Amino acid sequence: MERHEIVTDANSVFSIGAPAVGYIEERQVTAQQPVNFWFEYLNPDMSLTLNGVPVEITSQRGAGMTAFTSGVTSFNYVLRYNSKEQLSYNLRIVPSATGTSVPIVTRETWTAP
Repeated sequence: MERHEIVTDANSVFSIGAPAVGYIEERQVTAQQPVNFWFEYLNPDMSLTLNGVPVEITSQRGAGMTAFTSGVTSFNYVLRYNSKEQLSYNLRIVPSATGTSVPIVTRETWTAP
């Protein structure tokens, strides 16, 4: 699925939930101007690979920033859901320059277990 969005300081939260246990989410994001991004509410039962590099998810599920990255115009990640319960998380994308609006395109693919 492909989505076209405009991110601003106020419109920056993408809440994403797994359709079922064992699914794999692959997402590519392209921005017309530099953006900052991070993940919130990741669970240790998830495994995250960001731009081909595994990211450690701490044992505490919380609103803290995981994998904060700044000043990029594209990134991709793969998130595997290993839990027996339904999980969701937030992907936050904000313009690198405060007070601006940035068009982005997200492409997502879900793979069933």
